[in-house]
Amino acid sequence: MNTEDPDDVPTRALGRANPLKPAFADDDAPTARIAKPSRLPQPEPSPVPSPAAIVETTHAVTRRISGPRRLETFVEPQAPSRLQSFSSEPAREPVELPVGFVVIVSGPGRGSYFPIYNGMNSLGRDASNTIIVDFGDDKISRESHCFLTFDDEDGAFWIQHGGKSNLVRLNDKPVMEPVAMTDGDYIRVGASKFRFVALCNASFNWLMFE
Repeated sequence: MNTEDPDDVPTRALGRANPLKPAFADDDAPTARIAKPSRLPQPEPSPVPSPAAIVETTHAVTRRISGPRRLETFVEPQAPSRLQSFSSEPAREPVELPVGFVVIVSGPGRGSYFPIYNGMNSLGRDASNTIIVDFGDDKISRESHCFLTFDDEDGAFWIQHGGKSNLVRLNDKPVMEPVAMTDGDYIRVGASKFRFVALCNASFNWLMFE
């Protein structure tokens, strides 16, 4: 015969262990530990070089790449001897001395002046002439429109034409043959007018000072 108190049945039922429930309390339940990923050691940042260091490094590399260095030897300069100083001087070319001048007083190139030398001096627009008057006056021939001549033996100046179609005039008169000139004469060639200035004359000649 079952003599258990029916009032104790619920109590025993509640006191039985639940096979689906752990036998320990929730507070005592072991917790799973999740391993945290470890951090890899970070390399220390390298110092940033200054601009001056970069320039110096660049220059150093450039010097190394440019080629092998040469040992430079210093030779003390020696003063040239008196004989060497005279022999090393270049020979001076003789200077051609002027005997007179012509000055453009009217027309293109006004104010320009040109020296006259001993012997015959051709006047024209081309660079081959002694007196080059290339200022835009197309009435002057390119080569030897006229000749201005100085004779150093008698100290006289002469003018003569060069056989061109445009006449040469001395003091407004056409020059058809060699004509003697005097200081202050006017020469007209094309549209240009020149004044003749004599340097050498009866009282002065370069031969007097040789």
